[in-house]
Amino acid sequence: MNKTTKILICGAAALLFVGCVADIQQEEPVLQRLVPINVMAAGSDGALTRAGMEVQESQFQNGETFYVRFAAGTAVDSTNTALSSTLFTTTNGNGTAAPAANSPQPFFESGAASTTLYAYYPQTVTETTTSFVVAADQTTDAAYKASDLMYAETTALKRGKAVTIPLQFEHRLAKVTIMAMAVDSVRSISAIRIISGMRGIRIADPETATPSTALSDLSDPVSATDPLLVYENADGANVIFCSAVLPPQTIQGDFLEFDTDDGTYTYSIRETQLKGGHNYALALRVGAATVTDAIGSTSSNSRKSLSVDPIPYSTYTGSEIHPAITVRDNDDKVLTEDTDYKLIYSNAVSVGRATVIVVGLGEYLGCVTTAYFNIGKAEGTIGFTSPSAEVTWWQGITFDDNPIVLTGDGTVTYSTEDTDIISIDPETGVVTPYDPVTAPRTATITATVTDSRNYYYPTPTASYMLTVYPRTGIGLDNNIQNWGEGSGTNGTVEF
Repeated sequence: MNKTTKILICGAAALLFVGCVADIQQEEPVLQRLVPINVMAAGSDGALTRAGMEVQESQFQNGETFYVRFAAGTAVDSTNTALSSTLFTTTNGNGTAAPAANSPQPFFESGAASTTLYAYYPQTVTETTTSFVVAADQTTDAAYKASDLMYAETTALKRGKAVTIPLQFEHRLAKVTIMAMAVDSVRSISAIRIISGMRGIRIADPETATPSTALSDLSDPVSATDPLLVYENADGANVIFCSAVLPPQTIQGDFLEFDTDDGTYTYSIRETQLKGGHNYALALRVGAATVTDAIGSTSSNSRKSLSVDPIPYSTYTGSEIHPAITVRDNDDKVLTEDTDYKLIYSNAVSVGRATVIVVGLGEYLGCVTTAYFNIGKAEGTIGFTSPSAEVTWWQGITFDDNPIVLTGDGTVTYSTEDTDIISIDPETGVVTPYDPVTAPRTATITATVTDSRNYYYPTPTASYMLTVYPRTGIGLDNNIQNWGEGSGTNGTVEF
């Protein structure tokens, strides 16, 4: 190849590169690749989700499936086809979830900056459900869970390469926990039934799974006289712990029925309002021709009594709190849990006063006492993933790639004093930079969080500095990298 030929080739390459630079200056940045949407299914404050006394967990167990719907136009599947809903299944006891079998992995729609998720449990409930009926037999954990209507809603921003969204489920039904002990003429209890109250509800607002105040007139009416079986054992037992869920409603009169070796016993209650998301504990003595409240009454065991040492102050954790409890008898003997007594907790998740009912077992059968302890707010924190960030101005560009790291559930708002450099959405923190024209400019973005019911924030603000660079072209004199045979340096062009 002669020198003239070499000159023509290099000149053509240079001209071609200059043409590419012109195109880059005229185009907007390409859309990011699809960002997957992942979820975690945690329970909300006071969310006791299981019937069995030993499995009252505030999070889902492994292998439980729930339904998730996405706001219209915000989600797609892996083929970039619009996606309205999918099923998720938990993959461990911590609430981590993955798309259920034959269900698509959801992604953010390319032009969507956020999405709102509406989640329902059990999976048979969707945003079109208009009524819900609990199982008439809740003696098994599976039947109890199928009766446990829960709902979660949250909005999430599209950030980074993937987004994991915690779903805080709220109970739409009430839980009733029953402790029954056979005393006096009764030696064993073989069945417990709830004999009053509605078993089903209309859902007034399907999208939010909000129960209607009308508790009757279902398309398939559930009679107020239909019993709900809570416990059954042909051999019977002298101490029973069981639970059931009921729609929110007001109950009054005959409520529980007990089958015993001494005939059928009935327990009546004065007017009580069952509220969704609340746990109602009943400790009862069945015998001597009647059923009586064990809480606050004289022990039926004349030889023994129980007392509880002062319970230490606890801090909110998001799950039901079981603090260290010391129980003694009237001889000051320290007793053993599950051998000498059983504990029933109530209102032991959120900040406030919690209740623990101590029910005697074995030689302490018939002894019941109640103790209380306080739950205080947990310390929350707020921060950004980085103290600084950079963005180059383009027409229509926004910036939201420096998410906050928040411990707790306080409400966050965003602000800036540098309104001549950027504008900011106070709710999402998405920044719109202004064209700095010639030189980089910096703006400070501040996030402020307010205390919530369960968290306080000793340091309620966090900030980061955003540098906005002007849009510039690529100059042949200083911006061509790796051109020629050099590696990591500007190459040379031979003429």
